[in-house]
Amino acid sequence: MLSVVLDTNVIFSALYSQHNTPPVKILDMVFSKMLIAYISKPVFDEYADVLNRKKFEKRIPKEKAAAALSYILSAAKYAIPPTSFFPHFTDETDRKFYDLAKAADAYLITGNIKHFPKNNKIITPSDFLKTFLPYEN
Repeated sequence: MLSVVLDTNVIFSALYSQHNTPPVKILDMVFSKMLIAYISKPVFDEYADVLNRKKFEKRIPKEKAAAALSYILSAAKYAIPPTSFFPHFTDETDRKFYDLAKAADAYLITGNIKHFPKNNKIITPSDFLKTFLPYEN
């Protein structure tokens, strides 16, 4: 089974979307335990912060955000990543996802691939599905 770390933008997109998009499919795969998702405290804290922002409440009601966070906690494995020695990130808040993916030897699925160093395990939701589920896309 494949191990993944989901960037917040993937979870947000899955919950915000009204269609069967790649982020929706990937989150469904995590919830159905077809993928092993990893979280850390900083990653989960960011998920909770973003999903509970008042400005998103109309599209992601508090109940939906709470249910998603609960599912993530029950479906994911917890890992404590070591401190990264990668010299520079375009957006330093993304470092926690990179470090977690490295620690878990997992694919990092993100919509912001340009924020991360080049690595064949850092992949967009669409490319992840095309690579690992080519007949379903």
